[in-house]
Amino acid sequence: MRGRPRKFDRSAVLKTVRETFWLTGYAGTNYALLCERTGLNKPSLYNAFGSKDALFLEALESYIALGVQPSIERLNAVQNVRTAIQMLLEDTVKALTDEQTPAGCFLANNLTFAQNDEVPDAITTALENGVALTPAAILNRLESVEPNVLPSGVSARELAVYFETLIAGLSAMAREGAAQSDLLKVVDLAMQFWPES
Repeated sequence: MRGRPRKFDRSAVLKTVRETFWLTGYAGTNYALLCERTGLNKPSLYNAFGSKDALFLEALESYIALGVQPSIERLNAVQNVRTAIQMLLEDTVKALTDEQTPAGCFLANNLTFAQNDEVPDAITTALENGVALTPAAILNRLESVEPNVLPSGVSARELAVYFETLIAGLSAMAREGAAQSDLLKVVDLAMQFWPES
């Protein structure tokens, strides 16, 4: 007589899977480690999520839904563009330094190792697309306002590159253990060139 399939909280397992990939990356994670972290055997994990690639892509999608899209929505909802950008940067710092999750950015942490030959092109492409979401949203937001709203002598594209570079730096610093309070001060300093209206 066959035993009943083991029941588990799928969302809780996905959270553990996401954090495992976040910490050890695609190439550094195998099914044995995922089984150890989730407490599930390989057939249970495979039946619930599929291959390692499918599991990673679902973890990536959940990270974007939980950690990227809400900030983009807020960016587009706040009327004052400078305020909207500063809020997005502050949201980013808080997410990067959240004590409930691994330090840094899931996307950036994984993309660092995505050129490894063990990482399939589909995974690398998905990561690159994910990393591009916030910079694209910032550029779209900056291009949606009248040029005189932006700091004098700076184009929307130049500003977008500036903020993309700032976010990359914040992510790297957070991954190295920088304090949230210090990174929020960096955001304040970085916004001083753009007077509040």
